[in-house]
Amino acid sequence: AGSDKSLPPPWQRPGPLVQAVRRKLGELMGKTHTVCYALGGVGLNSQWATPKNPWDTDHHRAPGGSSSGSGVSVAEGSSLYAFGTDTAGSVRIPASVNGLVGYKSTAGLMSTEGIVPLSTTLDSAGLLTRSVADACFVTQALLPPLDMSGIAAQSQVKIQAVTGRFIEDTDPSILAVYQRALDVLGPVVRQVISQPSQVAEDALALFEAGSVVGVELAARLDNQLPDWWEGLDPLVASRIAASREMQAHTYLDRRYQIQALTAAMTHSLEDQGVDVLVLPSLPISPPVLDKLTGDDDGAAYRAANMAMLRNTCFANITGMCGLSLPIGLDDNGMPVGLQLLAPGGKDAQLLAIGRGLEVVFAQADLWPSYTG
Repeated sequence: AGSDKSLPPPWQRPGPLVQAVRRKLGELMGKTHTVCYALGGVGLNSQWATPKNPWDTDHHRAPGGSSSGSGVSVAEGSSLYAFGTDTAGSVRIPASVNGLVGYKSTAGLMSTEGIVPLSTTLDSAGLLTRSVADACFVTQALLPPLDMSGIAAQSQVKIQAVTGRFIEDTDPSILAVYQRALDVLGPVVRQVISQPSQVAEDALALFEAGSVVGVELAARLDNQLPDWWEGLDPLVASRIAASREMQAHTYLDRRYQIQALTAAMTHSLEDQGVDVLVLPSLPISPPVLDKLTGDDDGAAYRAANMAMLRNTCFANITGMCGLSLPIGLDDNGMPVGLQLLAPGGKDAQLLAIGRGLEVVFAQADLWPSYTG
């Protein structure tokens, strides 16, 4: 889990997902690096070597977190697919910056048993693959078959392109790539509407205020791993120390807000007949790591970390499932991701839509490395 020493025996046993891979005779190449206790969107780990984003051979750019090694391993070819966890974007972010597909399942669909928890409220498991077709193949092999019969043809799909805060302060070259993708989508789906989502804005505000992640990780350390506080990665320690002081009524109030926002998002999309939300996976190009570690107060790291989490975090708070699809390169020559989000429980529909759009994007030559 990216900590400075091995975890106790209960965390050394393979969980249901790994067991399922073994039953299917899958080859396990190894364990990938992660941010300490999965708390970070940049991918930095100050106690273990941070994996290098393979898209930039001249600079050590952010690999995306928290599933940093998962993204790099698939991108560089040392694995065909990799597991990751997603509490605020930790599958979709490394997928986006490494030019991959990232699938965040609805919380509870993929078992998190045996996975070191960050937030028992918001954790979900997912996959990083080279294509949506691969994500469908692996998911169908490891889970009870997802019923994709009756999924509407893409010509019947209604998409909401989310505006508001999720477009503001976005790198212009990312916006240009994103707009090209929307232009390609327009003729092949039933409708694309561009408008803000108040529910998503409210969920982002809750994330920025501090939802439940920090306090749940702090409680986990206090009760199960007290000796692991000492020597904790400073990038993580500074972000969760204050969480130990959160009062019980504040924590419960935020749990209730998460439940309410989940219901509100589902109802909002149903009322409008929207099948998926789309938006850029990240508003910034993956930063060069040297520029984030030179200041003493960590302000540069915190700003980059929040920017990388901004467009993904609300999906967890509103109980959604999601995909990040590669759609091009920014002005730094780094991959750009398009995020598709559907209400919780609509994983089959999301994957079917993503598979169709992947083919459309490949035909439009939006992704030059696509191999079909």
